[in-house]
Amino acid sequence: MRIPEDLSVVGFDDIRLAWFTTPRLTTVQRPQAMVAEYAFRALPSGMDRPSTSQPIEGYELITHLVVRQ
Repeated sequence: MRIPEDLSVVGFDDIRLAWFTTPRLTTVQRPQAMVAEYAFRALPSGMDRPSTSQPIEGYELITHLVVRQ
């Protein structure tokens, strides 16, 4: 296999370490404030559900691909 022609590694969460690796890691960035907002919004409804058979509300999380090396 040839890298990166045949295989590439992509991170998720854009942690600070991704900025300092060699080669610099391409990663998916997600807005942490939005993740926290969704978690707090989902918490009360999750506590009120009597069973796990009820459908769970879905949330759309907008992400951004940060292309590096």
